[in-house]
Amino acid sequence: MKKLSSLLYLVFFLVWGSATAQVVGIQELAKYKSGDTLEDKEGWVEVIKGDMPLVLSVPHGGTFKDERIPDRDCPEFGRVVKGIDRNTKELAMAMQEHFYQKYKKRPYMVIANLSRFKVDQNREIQLATCNDALGIKAWNNYHDAVTAVIADARQHGKIFFIDVHGHGHKVQRLELGYSLTAKQLAWAYNRKNTPKMPPTSSVANYLSAGGKRDFHDMLFGEYAFGTLLEKNGVRATPSMQDPHPQEGEAFFAGGHITRKFTAKDFPEVFGVQIEFHFRGIRDTDENRKKFAETFAKTYWEFIEHI
Repeated sequence: MKKLSSLLYLVFFLVWGSATAQVVGIQELAKYKSGDTLEDKEGWVEVIKGDMPLVLSVPHGGTFKDERIPDRDCPEFGRVVKGIDRNTKELAMAMQEHFYQKYKKRPYMVIANLSRFKVDQNREIQLATCNDALGIKAWNNYHDAVTAVIADARQHGKIFFIDVHGHGHKVQRLELGYSLTAKQLAWAYNRKNTPKMPPTSSVANYLSAGGKRDFHDMLFGEYAFGTLLEKNGVRATPSMQDPHPQEGEAFFAGGHITRKFTAKDFPEVFGVQIEFHFRGIRDTDENRKKFAETFAKTYWEFIEHI
């Protein structure tokens, strides 16, 4: 794999306050082949180019503590979480490798190597960086890399976007965060959702594009992603088998990255934040490879039926 000293040759024109940036590296990414690895010069962000409409984002697996960036400490902006999602990078790499070995296709990957102690890529910029100037640059490097990857991946079709995380909750199952709370999932399952709920979910772009599955089907139907995971031997909620967390059960609904990159600004993208439990999925190389096989099988079944 080829490593480049500058991430996608991105040139950033950061406007403070609006956090806008112009990405001029999209054409550069097109020059490279599937499997090439690109990094920013600081080593904060890594991209692996793919050749299919599947993007894996891994924001919380990094361990690099760049000492030029202070540890985040700004509770005035919100709850500061610093924990690593252990082995999420390794899990995503196993998923990509299985796709290539079995199907000769690769998902695109965007990986944060910078520790969450320094920057939390899955928060809005102020809480993510505590307003540190270098942290802001690192946050923009990651988010602009995702933007560039999406721009390149859309040549392959509508993009299924997965933000890869890890949880330590009591119930050992995958938590599929469609930007819907546990209470909203319960309402949706019982068909009591308000008209405002589907457009705020992370499958809104799929629905607005006239996909053949409706909102209820995408979450709980026979070919819902969670339902297919369950059928293939991995517990998941929401699904037909496990529609929503019960009262008192912990659940992550999906964070900033999923909301941002499945919103109207990215009409070709729909997806989900997946919180992976540790034991049996992320804990060993063998289990990561086993899950990668299950994930790929599930993905193809899902795409075939939507």
